[in-house]
Amino acid sequence: MKFIEDKKGYYLNKIFNILKRANTDDLFTDEELKNLAFNLFLNYQTKYYEAPRKSTIYAYVASHVQNLMFTINDQDRLISYHVTHIKKTDKILLYLLRKYDNFNKEYINDYNLYENIINKVLSLPNLSHIKIENKIKNEASKCYKQTKNKKLNIKLDSIKNNPNAKNILLENYSFYIDKYKRKYKFYDSEEKVNLNLNSIFEKTVDSYLNGESKKLASTYLATFLLQRFENYQNKTIKEKYFANIILIVNDYLDVLDVLYENNNLTPTQKANLEEYMDLMLEEYIENGNYKDNKGYFINMINNYNDIQKRYSYEK
Repeated sequence: MKFIEDKKGYYLNKIFNILKRANTDDLFTDEELKNLAFNLFLNYQTKYYEAPRKSTIYAYVASHVQNLMFTINDQDRLISYHVTHIKKTDKILLYLLRKYDNFNKEYINDYNLYENIINKVLSLPNLSHIKIENKIKNEASKCYKQTKNKKLNIKLDSIKNNPNAKNILLENYSFYIDKYKRKYKFYDSEEKVNLNLNSIFEKTVDSYLNGESKKLASTYLATFLLQRFENYQNKTIKEKYFANIILIVNDYLDVLDVLYENNNLTPTQKANLEEYMDLMLEEYIENGNYKDNKGYFINMINNYNDIQKRYSYEK
């Protein structure tokens, strides 16, 4: 009996270590991993007794543990096994929502719908045999195509006499703003960019409704929004070296001045800092959509590991 218990403990420990290596983002606690290891062992044991076997139970378990070593090699695979053999948890859902938020931004831009997609993926009966990332992306892409096809059916002659025509178009095609916003760089504050893009979008809808174009709304808006967004980008490019660039550089210098006042830097430290921060300044200007200038530069200083060890930014 002791021999059997020792063998069981050996394989439970082996399974636990495999799971722990895959827990790369520390999503699960050791207790949760031990619980999963125990449930996997029970699953192997149950399968062994479901049909006649020539091998011993521990030879059978050993082969499954060997396979487990090659199949569970990252956090997503570990999640799939936990959901399959234990349960889905809010912690798992939140982790995936954050990790794959780029699919939401690229295809859906609707948090509730995106959450439904992840819940759907986590409810699949064969979850341990699929790649979670690919499945979430495919479902998000499918949802985008369905929504797009639905929107494309709006024709001018079907809404021309509708008193709510403008609101219908504004609601159904607002996704174009985010879609084309990512295509261009606007060298202006984020607040101004959002206001101007919404204004351009509304004026383009008005042009469509008041004009004589016979094109589908989607075709007309896609064509003219691209042109007008590009014109706005070019306008901000021409203006970025005036008011915006002056304000940004002044904020940048103010942050450095406060840092120098509160820290006794050697010439080498200052040179290294300024080389790094000059790159951050250039990158910030070129990326556009400016937010809190000083906050950005302070964050860049705090992210500078060598500086962080020696001094900090304090007003």
